[in-house]
Amino acid sequence: MSDCPGDFSVLIIGKHDSYLDCEEKILAILNRTNYTVYLKNHPTLSADAYNPLLEKYRFNLITDNTCPKVNVVISYESTLALEYQSNNIPVIYYSDINLNDYD
Repeated sequence: MSDCPGDFSVLIIGKHDSYLDCEEKILAILNRTNYTVYLKNHPTLSADAYNPLLEKYRFNLITDNTCPKVNVVISYESTLALEYQSNNIPVIYYSDINLNDYD
């Protein structure tokens, strides 16, 4: 895992074919902070779906095998999230967040 700038950083593990709406809500919430935000695209999907979000929100889109060193991960149930957990990085799953509270 590579180092990243900033005091507090968050990685969103994305899978836009299933969770794009959820990911956009999370980006909107995180953009209210000064956190460094990364969104890692699922390796089997094109990252093009994130282009409109890149224009709207402040985040770093990862489309390669980079796994940044972060303080917390927000994810769907993914093997990469389990990898971060095994390295003692806290993971918040999409299913654990009630995004209706943030509308």
